[in-house]
Amino acid sequence: MGTLDADSERFHHWFAGEFDDHEQVWQQKVNGLEDKALHEHIHHIFKRVAALNMGEDVYFVKQYMGGDYDNVFRQRLYQFSKNK
Repeated sequence: MGTLDADSERFHHWFAGEFDDHEQVWQQKVNGLEDKALHEHIHHIFKRVAALNMGEDVYFVKQYMGGDYDNVFRQRLYQFSKNK
């Protein structure tokens, strides 16, 4: 496997998943930051999906706030391609 293929595989392994900044918000509160200075609690879902018309490396992205799954502020499709 060439370097580009290995890097691409590593990227897709790391990119897919769920990510949350709960610990960052918690630490800011512990540190005594004022409410207006706190980072908003945001949750991200990056899920690889089959969208063959778009290509092989396509992800559905959903981002919501405040721990409320229905409080969506962004939904997108991301499509990646390799430049050789």
